[in-house]
Amino acid sequence: MEMPSPVLIFGDKVLSQNNVNAAKKKYSQYVWNTVSATDDSPDLIRAIVGQGDFFSSDKVVLIQDIPNQKAVREFIIELVKLSSDKIKFVIWDSNGQINIDPKTKTFNKTWSEFISEIKKNKDHKIVNNGSEFTEKENNDCITFIKERFNKCKKNISHDNALLFSEIVGRNRGMIDSEISKLVLTCPSEVSKQFILDNAFPSSSDAILYKFGNVLDSCSYGDSLVMMRQFMDMGINENVLADIMVRKARWQLAAASYWSQGMSWNEVVSALMQMGKYPSSIWHKNSITPTEKRKSSETLKEVESRMEYMQKICGVKDWQIDKTKKTARAETVPMDFMAELTTKFLRDNIIAPNVNAYRESEMKIKLVDRCIKVYLFVLDKLKEIRYGINPQQDLQDMVAALTSKTMSTTPSLKA
Repeated sequence: MEMPSPVLIFGDKVLSQNNVNAAKKKYSQYVWNTVSATDDSPDLIRAIVGQGDFFSSDKVVLIQDIPNQKAVREFIIELVKLSSDKIKFVIWDSNGQINIDPKTKTFNKTWSEFISEIKKNKDHKIVNNGSEFTEKENNDCITFIKERFNKCKKNISHDNALLFSEIVGRNRGMIDSEISKLVLTCPSEVSKQFILDNAFPSSSDAILYKFGNVLDSCSYGDSLVMMRQFMDMGINENVLADIMVRKARWQLAAASYWSQGMSWNEVVSALMQMGKYPSSIWHKNSITPTEKRKSSETLKEVESRMEYMQKICGVKDWQIDKTKKTARAETVPMDFMAELTTKFLRDNIIAPNVNAYRESEMKIKLVDRCIKVYLFVLDKLKEIRYGINPQQDLQDMVAALTSKTMSTTPSLKA
């Protein structure tokens, strides 16, 4: 099979590496020579290109590590003009120099001209694997995920594709790699539970789910096993401790909402609105969730937030910290995490004690328990950061969060 030349590969590093590996396999009749445009001199590269005689094997010269240097670009442009039946060129931007501006959606002048010169070669091929998806490219990310599953004859819904991206992240290579693994065992219709149970936790939010889910099972032993697995993966003790503090804080918030007379469904909605900016929009009951999202979407930019704070909230210019570029507060990342929080309290704490207390008394007891657990794990977090025995502190935190007792748990100190 005739190989195109030159082939320019850039974008996501994992996908690009996959392209190179696939090309080596597909065009195995060629002898592949790899050179570095950063470390190898032009004379050495010319020598490798020119090695051999009429009877030598056909070859491919893979040029990688391309620096952002005009002289190197010009050298490559001239070199690839030597493409023939006997010699082919693959140019891999392994250092990620070629990027598309997220605002203009185009290449800058330097790389745009380089790509145009490569395209002047009749048998060229351009492989753009794209960069990591941004928040604004959420729909593109979901489409990418669905297409990758469909390519493997598996279907995934829009909502489950969104959940998949929240767990795995927005890196194209990580998404592609994870899907390649999952399609070996997943059902033809990829379910929410399958994703939750099997998707690799490459983000802190996913680790929060995986660890939080086993804590909600109230199994002290299983929780310790998973805690040690994460530590073996390189997850720092402080990260795991912070996850447990966040979990205790959400439980306290949920208990407080329920004690005020909210239904459990209303509690879930209230938890998802915590920390959203601005609170005057997210806590306004007269507008729908969709309207809240649209209203807050316009306030992501610093200038828009400042204008809102001055015109709507009445804040004076001198009262605004203009050095703060983000409006970030703790939020519950995904709906199902809020649902799991309420389910834990309802099924594991309230249900076993439903005949022991009247509802009014139950509300007081539940809030009291959650306060004690939260304060306990918060103290343990401080000890982990400044103490000498973090693993024991983590075990104590696990014991507190997995206890089903309504009163003070065995690990809580009076």
